[in-house]
Amino acid sequence: MTREENTRKRLWIVSGFYNPEETSTEHHVMQSAEGLVADFDIKTIRGRPRRGSGSRHETRNGVEIFTAGRTTLDRNVSLFHLDTLMLAVSVFLIAIRGFRAGERVVVAKGTTAIPFVIAVAALM
Repeated sequence: MTREENTRKRLWIVSGFYNPEETSTEHHVMQSAEGLVADFDIKTIRGRPRRGSGSRHETRNGVEIFTAGRTTLDRNVSLFHLDTLMLAVSVFLIAIRGFRAGERVVVAKGTTAIPFVIAVAALM
């Protein structure tokens, strides 16, 4: 890590979607994250893409991306709530391992549980 990275404030962006998902939310979150790279050390937590591979950890255009696990259940399947629970737990585990005191966190979009999970992780 360079000295410049040590002095920049870190900003976490948590979103259910991030590149390579093709949604309007993904586009805005990605543009925002990449636009803030000059001023912040940006890290994102995203749900595993439903299309494409989406590695567990990668860096793209200066943004460090952590991918939370989830199932591949279809939204029309009654067990889809299991996918939502698994995503929330996975995001929580990444957050408590990654968040440090004084860092800022933005929840851009996610399941209903994600803002609450992030709030708890940020307090730990």
